[in-house]
Amino acid sequence: MSAQWTDPQQGYGNGPAGGYGPPPGGPADAAWGQGHPQTPYGAPSYPPGYPWPYPGPGTAGEPPSTGGLIGAMVVAVITMLICQGTNVIGVIMVALALGKRTTSPDEARKFTKYAWISNGIHLGLILIGAAFFASAIATDT
Repeated sequence: MSAQWTDPQQGYGNGPAGGYGPPPGGPADAAWGQGHPQTPYGAPSYPPGYPWPYPGPGTAGEPPSTGGLIGAMVVAVITMLICQGTNVIGVIMVALALGKRTTSPDEARKFTKYAWISNGIHLGLILIGAAFFASAIATDT
């Protein structure tokens, strides 16, 4: 063979291992772990335990927590009972959020936010009504 071409048995660089060093992160059968995790080409490598900064294309975000939805439902039902049924909007919004929690997390977050806005308005109305009655009782002569 000419000097221009390398021997296919030797590989590029004419070294015994084909000119390539060991893979980064050590061998996969290391005694203390499974080696370096593979990331997609061009993607930054993040340490374990840290989430990716954003979901990839075509993936949905993390569903909203059930605790926040249940809290909104409890507040909506209590304010609906106190305000004579006017907070039915909050109850409907929480029910929609619970229904879309796993299928459409972004819409579930939107409905949860609307339910908490409705709950806040009704809690404000309850506080104004309580202040009105307290002032009426205090000024009663």
